[in-house]
Amino acid sequence: STGTETRTSCGGYVWNGQTYTATGVYTQTLIGANGCDSVVTLNLTINQPSTGTETRTSCGGYVWNGQTYTTTGVYTQTLTGANGCDSVVTLNLTVPSIDTMVSIMGDTLVAVATGVSYQWIDCITNNPVTGATNQNFIPANNGSYAVVLTNNGCVDTSSCINVTIVGVEQSTTFGAIKAYPNPTSTHFVIELPRVSTDLKLKLLDASGRLLRSTTYESIRQMNLDVEELPSGIYFIELIDNKNREVVRMIKE
Repeated sequence: STGTETRTSCGGYVWNGQTYTATGVYTQTLIGANGCDSVVTLNLTINQPSTGTETRTSCGGYVWNGQTYTTTGVYTQTLTGANGCDSVVTLNLTVPSIDTMVSIMGDTLVAVATGVSYQWIDCITNNPVTGATNQNFIPANNGSYAVVLTNNGCVDTSSCINVTIVGVEQSTTFGAIKAYPNPTSTHFVIELPRVSTDLKLKLLDASGRLLRSTTYESIRQMNLDVEELPSGIYFIELIDNKNREVVRMIKE
């Protein structure tokens, strides 16, 4: 006797105990019920599983095949392809994150985020402060202020911070300050462009908490021991009778 089967399968097909993984026409000779040879033929079509990769950058989150992803990562989904077989797709997703924390140091606001664009705004009017596009911002008037941060096309805004200016005389900076090495692991050197008298140095963490305070009668170069500090971002506030400056330090 003879017989023919036509089958379509994904990846492979088991026929009478034999596995076939490629499209083709196959025959087997079996023993029929009457004890005679039974020649059977298999017309087999093998459809292969498919794969695909997408690379995306999105602000805040990304919806992919009905699933929402909010953090950077590599994600996979198994779908059913047009041929009925599994289709394994991979998503390489980048969700830029922006640290919106702002530290307060006296009358200076300092955005913690680095490598981004800054625009300070007046929270009362929601208007940008003209020329306030640096990481540090010293308000000229009492009020409520925030910073708009832009990173790779993504925009986020800090919380509004109330600022009250009480007779601050330091309206100028020291000038070309040298601060190195940055990042650092053991020590941090600050060089002023000239000798400063009655200089107060404050070391603050990223949240604005005072860690150290030192006063120098006359100094131009300071060598700070920071080996015991935990890794993170710190700010060093320098104030003398005429000048005020904030230096950012990264501790590895």
